[in-house]
Amino acid sequence: MNLNVPLLYTYKTRMNNYRGLLGYLSLDLVPLLLVVGITSLQDVSNILLLFLLWLTLYEIGYLFNDLKDRHRAGELDRTPGPVSGNWYLPAIPRLVLAAVIVWGVALRMGWTKAVMAVGLNLFVLALLFCHSSDFVRRHFPGRLITFLALALFKYSPALVPVTGAIKGASALLMIFLFYGMARVLNYTLRKFGNENVGLSPRAQTKMQLGILTIFSPLAFFPYASADRAILLQARVLWIYFFAITLLSLMAFFLRRQLAGRS
Repeated sequence: MNLNVPLLYTYKTRMNNYRGLLGYLSLDLVPLLLVVGITSLQDVSNILLLFLLWLTLYEIGYLFNDLKDRHRAGELDRTPGPVSGNWYLPAIPRLVLAAVIVWGVALRMGWTKAVMAVGLNLFVLALLFCHSSDFVRRHFPGRLITFLALALFKYSPALVPVTGAIKGASALLMIFLFYGMARVLNYTLRKFGNENVGLSPRAQTKMQLGILTIFSPLAFFPYASADRAILLQARVLWIYFFAITLLSLMAFFLRRQLAGRS
């Protein structure tokens, strides 16, 4: 596997095929587009540019994490074959591409927003490096805390420079409640559950459906003094994640039924 091509590693290890690509984008990009597209279609192109910057730099964290995990018991080996354990050499072309994208962000949005995007990306990348560090691995519940922080702040570099801090923070919290929390629960059970904890197929999807049901009042309660833009964001995001989750479960059960008949 060639580790020097930016974005290719993410595609090969997190998406695998075009269906995985569509799934990745539907959960990681589309919600961000919905947040800004609700009120301003002109910001969609800014989100796409910032998302590309985020993914380019976040891939360095993927490499760091995967190359450290490849020889650990119980961890996935996402880099099979004769691959060097050095993550910093493949980071160079990604840093070059990131510098070009930052220049584009500055020309389009101004240097203040570009510096903000770089700072937020470095913060998230530092969280990911911390999550993969030996120190955090040795001390429970270190990895749980860093995974929770990543689930909450992961998309901030692509969102906050466009929306601003207040609306960006509210959108990040909604995305965490409606999507990220189920990932954290699934991660906790998978990594730290004992032998009596068995995760059923589509466990995370089922958790997410339950969490969405529990938090539905947050989106649909008729608040008298709520910011209408934030309330609209909550409702659109809830409906979107509920539809995606429901369709995923329906597709899973349909495939299982068809497999049972064959």
